[in-house]
Amino acid sequence: GVPPPLDALVMELLRIDPLARPSSAFEVIERLCAIDQTRFDEQLAVAKAYLASPVLVGRSASLSAVRRSLRRADKGRSRALVVAGPSGVGRSRFLAAAVLEAKLRGNVVVQADAHDGRGGDYGVIRALAKRLVEETEGRAPEATAEVSAILGRIVPELASPASSPGP
Repeated sequence: GVPPPLDALVMELLRIDPLARPSSAFEVIERLCAIDQTRFDEQLAVAKAYLASPVLVGRSASLSAVRRSLRRADKGRSRALVVAGPSGVGRSRFLAAAVLEAKLRGNVVVQADAHDGRGGDYGVIRALAKRLVEETEGRAPEATAEVSAILGRIVPELASPASSPGP
């Protein structure tokens, strides 16, 4: 039969809602390696070769800042980056390139958009917290349980029944 994690991945790929699907080909490759128990690092060169991205014109300094920030994050010294500019200057394209850079380095990336902000109080924070738990679930179950317990204090739907405060 089909292994349950592979079945789950295929079903996610077939979902109508794009936000419910894996966010990139890189994520699919990563999950397939985990399912096949193939060493992920061996596949990184292949993933980079197949994931082509158009050149960003006039964004080399900004992309360098992203890379520096990612190197700091690798050392536990991350910081926030702000991407700003008027409509039509390529913010979304730049963010997609930054996300690709991070994922190719093996980082977990979670994203939110304006739609998440319409999800009630702290909609963006709740959406990011849920996506963080979803992204880490298959990779490190123990860490995910710990993160869920912490995030469950501010995002109740993430709290496990055992860690939820009683009435």
